[in-house]
Amino acid sequence: GIAELGTSLRMRMPGMSFTSTVTAATSHEELQWSAKILTDRLFLGQHSFTLTRNDDGSTRAHNSEIFSGVLTKPFEGFFAKNHNAGGYAAFNSALKSRVEARAARTLSRA
Repeated sequence: GIAELGTSLRMRMPGMSFTSTVTAATSHEELQWSAKILTDRLFLGQHSFTLTRNDDGSTRAHNSEIFSGVLTKPFEGFFAKNHNAGGYAAFNSALKSRVEARAARTLSRA
């Protein structure tokens, strides 16, 4: 989907896929989304990317997430697995490659 406030995004990562809702989208600054299982009290996952321009012209990407709800504890091992060599590491690596490739194409056209 398109990352605009209120839209739904279909997320696919190794070991999981889910639909989330965009909760914040500011071009070149921030993207946040959340996903729940039935209700926020049962399970709520909130994920965000914040971009900060560095003095040298590069950009720092901060990637964070917060989990809450009664199902958080039972799924703790699953989340830990995906934070290490699993889904999130692969996701971050793929994102970095895509951003750097796009930047290189943009610079080569200038």
